[in-house]
Amino acid sequence: MADRRVARTREAVESAFAELLEEQGYAAITVAALLERANVGKSTFYAHYQGKEDLLEALMARVTRHVLAPGGPEEGHDFDGRDDFAGAVEHLLRHLRSCERDVRALLLGGADGAFDRHLRTAMTRFLDEAVPARPKGPAAAVSRPFLLAHLTGALVQLFVDWAYDGFASDPAVLACDYAALAEPLFLRS
Repeated sequence: MADRRVARTREAVESAFAELLEEQGYAAITVAALLERANVGKSTFYAHYQGKEDLLEALMARVTRHVLAPGGPEEGHDFDGRDDFAGAVEHLLRHLRSCERDVRALLLGGADGAFDRHLRTAMTRFLDEAVPARPKGPAAAVSRPFLLAHLTGALVQLFVDWAYDGFASDPAVLACDYAALAEPLFLRS
C-alpha cells in the first residue's frame, strides 16, 4: 500500500511540475506553486525531492527510461523479432511521442538545455550499442567518439524538431529517414 501511495505522490508532483514547466517556464516555478498544483504538503515533497532541480532530474530520467524501454509487444506497436536499426529508432520515437507533454515541457520550458544534454547522454549509450564495434564504410576512418557524437547530434536534433512540430510526422518515416542517412556511415563494406 505504501508503494502505491509513494508512486501516486511522485506522479502528482512530476505531473504538476511538467504542467508548470510548460505554462510558466523553469525559472518561474516555485516550490510553493508546485505544492499547490500537486496538492501535497511541504514535508511530503521534501521526503521525495530536494528541490526543483532534483525534480527536473527525476522527470528527465523518467522520460528517458520510458523512451529506452525494451521493444516487446506494447499498446500501439510490437517490435518483437525486429532487430533492424530503423526499427530500434522507430521504437525510440514512438516512446518519445507517448511522453509528448513531458517532452515538450522539458524541451520548451526554459531549463537551459538540460533535457537536450540528458538526451544526448542517453542516445550516445543507445547508439554505442547499436553501431558495430568495428564499423565499415566511412566510419571506419574516424574515431568512435567522433562517429557517436555526430550520430547522436542528428538523432537528438530529430527529436527536438519533431517535438517543435507537435509530433506530427509518422515515426516510421522519420526512423527510416534517419537510418537511411546513418547506416551507410557504419554498415557499408
